[in-house]
Amino acid sequence: MCGASFGTVQFYVSNYRGPELVDIAAGLVAMGSMIVLLRFWKPAHSTLDVKRSRLNVEPPTGSDDAFPNHEKPAAGSTSNV
Repeated sequence: MCGASFGTVQFYVSNYRGPELVDIAAGLVAMGSMIVLLRFWKPAHSTLDVKRSRLNVEPPTGSDDAFPNHEKPAAGSTSNV
């Protein structure tokens, strides 16, 4: 998507407008096309969903604790480890 829009604009500007703004115009259009693409496109499945389905693991449900199997630091502890 980005490469196609960059190349198309670069070809058009270099052949029909002049050499002054070829890369600038192509870069701006390419960035704009990526913004539009990422604004609306959503992947069908995330990598995590694929791994869970292969391992037959259910996603966690409603747990407030992000790391349930890890020890929590003691109150007043200042350790960064």
